[in-house]
Amino acid sequence: MKKRGGDAVIRYRKFNYESDPSNWYRAKLMIYYLWYDEDVDLLGGYLTYEEHYNNVHSIITSNEEKYNIVYVDDIDVNLVCPPEHICDEIAPSTEKVDDVLYKRAAKCLQK
Repeated sequence: MKKRGGDAVIRYRKFNYESDPSNWYRAKLMIYYLWYDEDVDLLGGYLTYEEHYNNVHSIITSNEEKYNIVYVDDIDVNLVCPPEHICDEIAPSTEKVDDVLYKRAAKCLQK
């Protein structure tokens, strides 16, 4: 086997926390917590996946941060306003047409 150069992309089924909390906790444990036998290790002596998750939450959070990278700078920019050049992609000639129409209207008003 060869050691991977970068982190792997984790793909998994994303359960809804509100409609199916048991499977949501189970999925988090399966992905971000070390286990060998699903029946024994995932419940880990607890009655529910939620209890186990709450007791190892700090481990799961630190492992999750390795793979779920969020660039806060990009999020902040997108929340403030759209990029200035966004209209260039939608209607690239609109600004030029508006400028021509404005100049024609200005000439008509001067006469």
